[in-house]
Amino acid sequence: MGKVSNSTTQTIISLFYGVLQALISLVFGIMFIFLGVKINKLLGPWKVKTKGILGVSARKLKLLAVTVSCSSGLILHSIFVLVLITSSQGSNNSTFSFIFLILTEVFPAIAMYIYYNQTKLSPSTQGKRSSTSVTGGGNKMQAFS
Repeated sequence: MGKVSNSTTQTIISLFYGVLQALISLVFGIMFIFLGVKINKLLGPWKVKTKGILGVSARKLKLLAVTVSCSSGLILHSIFVLVLITSSQGSNNSTFSFIFLILTEVFPAIAMYIYYNQTKLSPSTQGKRSSTSVTGGGNKMQAFS
């Protein structure tokens, strides 16, 4: 039997792990596109009669933006991993990794934060308090929002 060096074994395992990770990211990216299209169809027709951007509802635009950013982030991540494991330049990997980290992780997270933020960032709504009185059995309770 031939002697297998530790570095060759580690290289093979790293390549296998990288290819597996890239395939998983690619599959999830494609599944994200299919899920976004399916949810979009469940929300009804693309064009609506109410006001919106180009006659498209705001909910569908949010869904489209998050679907595109997350699916492209996952697909780019699969390409990023393949390029990273096949490159032999150790010094250039840190810059390349940082740039692709921003593209594949930060932009989709920012898109989801912007479109699905539950708190209002507008200064006009932060200072307002509307009070409504809720009555039940002669008991009045103030509700602030």
